[in-house]
Amino acid sequence: EVPPPPPPSEERQAIRVLGLFDGIGTGMLVLNELGIEVAAYVGSEIDADAVRVSRRHHTSILHVGAVEEVTSQRLEEWGPFDLVIGGSPCNDLSMANPARRGIFEGSGRLFFDYYR
Repeated sequence: EVPPPPPPSEERQAIRVLGLFDGIGTGMLVLNELGIEVAAYVGSEIDADAVRVSRRHHTSILHVGAVEEVTSQRLEEWGPFDLVIGGSPCNDLSMANPARRGIFEGSGRLFFDYYR
């Protein structure tokens, strides 16, 4: 069965987004490029240079720091969210890294913060 087409853009409601491991805010960039209106965007990122770039280009993002500090209580304060996006760091998961430590150590364990 084919799903119905989406409503016309003028009838769509703005969405609320949580961006984990948000980097330079490319999630916001893509949503803007797709014409998806964003009512609120909360971004979790620890790299100061990435946050600086994001703040320069996306002034509406609320930057909240490390993903480990994103608690249930804080999610209730900021949410609800219509979309959760992000990609955990892969340097400890990548086959290209001979010193990789896997999913249970180093930055690989951050995957579980995305999952929770």
